[in-house]
Parts: sequence; structure tokens; C-alpha cells
Amino acid sequence: MLPSYFNVYDLLTSSTMAVGKAAIKPLLSGLSPLTKAILIFLLLVLVTGVMGAIAVYTTWKVIPLAILGVFYGVMLSYPATRFFGPKLQSYVAGIVSTITFTNLSSKITAGKTAVVALGAWISEQVKSVIPTATGLQTPVQVAIWFVIVTLLLIMLISLYFVNDNSNKIGDKIEPPNQAGGATAGK
Repeated sequence: MLPSYFNVYDLLTSSTMAVGKAAIKPLLSGLSPLTKAILIFLLLVLVTGVMGAIAVYTTWKVIPLAILGVFYGVMLSYPATRFFGPKLQSYVAGIVSTITFTNLSSKITAGKTAVVALGAWISEQVKSVIPTATGLQTPVQVAIWFVIVTLLLIMLISLYFVNDNSNKIGDKIEPPNQAGGATAGK
């Protein structure tokens, strides 16, 4: 089992925050992990389908795909902050912080090349399924950049809270004892 760490999302759903207590926690508290996984999958399919349909069938292409990019950035940041401990998150922040003005252009060029290639591939895949879907390559690239920036921002915010000792973010979550919740010797 992967180790997991207290993260920003746990802070939002903790009982000390009124919003988390009133809105999120009651909805998720009684569900099994399998049910939560199925609901998350359905949410991903629904949001992707709606935003993708708006982008393909209307003249609005950038805005729905940018929203989709932020959505995926948030969704990907959960496992990144939950399962990658503070040490690995610090490495990511360290890599990001090594970008200087002298090597910025080469880093941007490498990242842009990857995003352009991925955006072109995704656009081709959509066009092979929906032949009328045109003009999606640039909006898809915008969505990919939104995913990357949102993910990095949430990881950096999480790292800020890890280093701020006034909360539990970054603390390892101990799995429940498999023998009925009791620990030996107590």
C-alpha cells in the first residue's frame, strides 16, 4: 500500500472548516473507496464530455477547454499531493525553481514542443472520431498548459502549508489497523 499524506483537500473536508463540514464531508463519509472511485470516474467522463461537446459544437473553443484544463489540474493534484510525500513535492518545486532567466528559453522551448505535439495528437484523435471538429489544436494546447500550471500551483501551495507547522498538511496518514482497529499492547 502506498503511503499517503495529509493534504490541502483533507484540510478542506476536515471538520474544523465549516464549508467542508457542511458540504463535502457528509456526501463522502459513508461511501466505500470503490464507490468513490466510480463517482470520480463518472465525474471525469461527464465534465470532459460536456466541456468537449461545447468546444466541438460551438464557436467557443478556448474557454471550455481552459476550464477543462483547470479541472484536470485539480484532479491530478489530488494524487500528487496525497501519495507523493513532501520530500518528492519538494524535489518538484526544486526542479521548477532551477529555471533561471538564462535557461528559461530552452526550458520553455522543450515544454512548448511537448505541449504542441500532445495537442496535435489529441486534436487528430478527436477529428478522427468527429470529422467536423476543426480548429481544436490551439485550444487543446491552452488546456494542457492550464493542467500543468494548475497542478504546479496546487503543489506549491501544498508545499507552503507543509513548511508552515500550524497545520497537519504533509503529515503521514497511518493506515487503520487491520485487526479491528485495536493496536497491540493497548
